Amino acid sequence: MEYISGASREQMIMMPDCIDDYVGEENTVRVIDAYVNGLDMQMLGFSHPTPNDTGRPRYNPKDLLKLYIYGYMNRVRSSRRLEAETKRNLEVIWLLHKLTPDHKTIASFRHDNAAALKNVFRDFVKLCMKLGLYGKELIAIDGRFYKKTNGFGVFHNTEACRQCPCKCSKETYGRRYHVPMPESEFSKVYNDRDLTVKQIRIAPNKQLIRQRKSIVEHPFGTIKRSMDAGYCLTRGLQNVSGEFSLAFLAYNLKRVSNILGTKKLIEYMAAQSFRLFSSPFLCSTVFLPHPAPLMS
Repeated sequence: MEYISGASREQMIMMPDCIDDYVGEENTVRVIDAYVNGLDMQMLGFSHPTPNDTGRPRYNPKDLLKLYIYGYMNRVRSSRRLEAETKRNLEVIWLLHKLTPDHKTIASFRHDNAAALKNVFRDFVKLCMKLGLYGKELIAIDGRFYKKTNGFGVFHNTEACRQCPCKCSKETYGRRYHVPMPESEFSKVYNDRDLTVKQIRIAPNKQLIRQRKSIVEHPFGTIKRSMDAGYCLTRGLQNVSGEFSLAFLAYNLKRVSNILGTKKLIEYMAAQSFRLFSSPFLCSTVFLPHPAPLMS
């Protein structure tokens, strides 16, 4: 008995295969396509939201946004690797209608549209709220560190802890420790030999800690490990914020598709005749709508 053999590469066929047949009806890539097609790119603040009147035609920003969302959802974040996927990945070929932008065009889109990427993330959060996926009963804040491949410095924000009604520590502002930062870890542009970093340690409330872990650990662990987004590819606070907005958007899209189902989510988005966009908050909190939470 012989092995299972494939078709001959030289075999001629009368009718070519349809690309749409390679993407199943429940494939998440169809959610990406449906969601981005319904966005108002000009209102969200993307550069070049309309075609040029003269000169060489540009790539549609919707196509580049689809490419990035797909990439972040599937552990492909580098612009060069995304360029390669446009030529060999059938899902990407379907998503971009066989377009193959070069890596410089792909990288420039992420760099030039950091603020707009945050707006897209906010827009999808609003869509999730309309779907009733946010219980808004408990807020958990994560203080996780991410590796920085570019740039310098570490930032700590304790303002959220000060305003939190769940006092995990007997002290008003927690216990503070001042730890000198090694000189090699900071930019040489500044004279900061005496720089210290504030580290906050709280007396653990076991019940609150367990509840916090059940809310926070799943999304951040998934984003860092399963989606390979534990480090930044961009530099600058604005660009890094836009990059993490892409990662959180990809996570939310995947979670909502798993919760509601691809077809149901696409039908809901198609039923929306318009999508109102304003400027809601952007924070690193996670509400508790389902066993595995969404980012907001």
